[in-house]
Amino acid sequence: MSPSRCVGCVAAPLIEQVSWSGTGNLVAITTESSFYVLAFDRERYAEYVEAGNEDDEGAEAAFEIQAEIEGEIVRTAKWVGDCFMYTTAQNKLNYLVGGQTHTINHFDRCASLVWPG
Repeated sequence: MSPSRCVGCVAAPLIEQVSWSGTGNLVAITTESSFYVLAFDRERYAEYVEAGNEDDEGAEAAFEIQAEIEGEIVRTAKWVGDCFMYTTAQNKLNYLVGGQTHTINHFDRCASLVWPG
């Protein structure tokens, strides 16, 4: 059994990648066998900090789970607006929007997302 860590309100196996959307309102957390998308409430976090709190434990109230996708191994990923695009270990190009995953394409070999700049 692999060790776990608490991230906001998600107890997840070892975290492999954390990817914030360009707006900073969404974050994807990938693990060895799944991924999570959480909404981040900046105002709630600011209130927590302004109240003089310094530990990370109470900051979890600023996060809300939007999607929990089990069994998807994310290889590479990129946010495009509020759309999380990613390639999988099964050589698929997928995207997640509104809590639903969709497959764009299947590849014969390993594929990666590469974005300029």
